[in-house]
Amino acid sequence: MNQDNQEEIQGAIKRILVVDDDVETREMFYQLLKKSGYQAITLPSGKAALEFLKKNRTDLIILDEKLPGMDGLLTLKNIREFDNETPVLMMTGYVVGELQINALRLGVNDFLTKGISESRLLKTVQETIERHQTFALQKKSPAKGGKIMIVDDETEVRNMLERFLSKHNHEVRILSSGEEAITLLKTGTYQPDVVLVDVNLSGMDGFVTLKQIRNFNNDVNIIMMSGTSDSALERQALELGALAFFNKPINLEHMNLTIKMRVLGQNQP
Repeated sequence: MNQDNQEEIQGAIKRILVVDDDVETREMFYQLLKKSGYQAITLPSGKAALEFLKKNRTDLIILDEKLPGMDGLLTLKNIREFDNETPVLMMTGYVVGELQINALRLGVNDFLTKGISESRLLKTVQETIERHQTFALQKKSPAKGGKIMIVDDETEVRNMLERFLSKHNHEVRILSSGEEAITLLKTGTYQPDVVLVDVNLSGMDGFVTLKQIRNFNNDVNIIMMSGTSDSALERQALELGALAFFNKPINLEHMNLTIKMRVLGQNQP
C-alpha cells in the first residue's frame, strides 16, 4: 500500500455504529462521538445492526451485551459470519470470565464497562481504531508476537508461561518481584506491550506493583494472575487499571487470545 493510500485511510472521518436498546445511552454516544470528530450511527437492536452492516461499511462497532431478542454475543456471531474485519467493542456491566472468553472467541476487540468515564471511553475507541489500522496495513505480513514481561515469584509458573508465550512468537522477559519490574520499567530501556503480574508476590504484592506502575506509566497493558478464585480480587484489579484477570491454573490459550486481540489488534485467533 502506497503512502497516499495510507494517509487516506488514516485521515478519513471514522464511522462508528452504536447498538443499544436504551435511547438515552444511544443519545449520549451520539453526542460524545460527534463532538469528538466521529460520524456516529445509532441503532436499537441486533437485527437492525445486521441489516445495516450488510449494506454499509463502518470503522468500529460498539455493541451492548444485553440487547433484547438477539443479544450482543449472538449479534456479534452473526456479524462475524460476513464481516471478520471491523473491530467491535462490547458494552457490559462487568466483564466476567465466561463472557470474556466467549466474546473473544467470536472476535470482540475490547470491552467497555457501564459507567466508564468519557475520557477513557474515547481513549479505548481511538486506540481500537488505530490498532485496527495498523493491523490492516500490515495484514500481508506474518503475525508477530508482542513484548511480554512476566512477574511471578514461582519459578515453575514463570518458566511455563515463558515456554508457552515464546512458542507463540512473543518476546518474553521474566522477573521474580514487583520491585524488579518497577526498577526496569522506570529506566525506560524496556517497553513491554504487556506485563503479567501475580497477585501474591513476596515483598511488594501484585496490587501494589500494579498501583506503582500506574503512577508513572498509564499506557502499558497489565494482566493480573492469581491462585485464588475471588471475584472481589478481580474487581479490584480491573478498578486499578488491569486489562484482564486470570485465575491459576491459567487457560493459556485464552490468555494468548486476549493478548493478540486486545493488545496487538490481531483479529484472527
